[in-house]
Amino acid sequence: MTRVIFDERAIASVRGVDGVVEVCGEGGRVVGYFQHAPLHETKSPFTREQIEEFRKQRMGRPLSEILSGLEGR
Repeated sequence: MTRVIFDERAIASVRGVDGVVEVCGEGGRVVGYFQHAPLHETKSPFTREQIEEFRKQRMGRPLSEILSGLEGR
């Protein structure tokens, strides 16, 4: 990925704009398109207590057992 640093004036011109922004050079030629990165907060459907209970539960097999089973294939 290539990183381009915008000056504060350029950043201010796209701040608060929804959707895709057409980015043009000084002559008006399109050089690309810009879309804000999503800033969605995710919330777990589980309570802290439920998560702690999940961490205490031991299920499955040890990795070494899984790998040795794969070697036999």
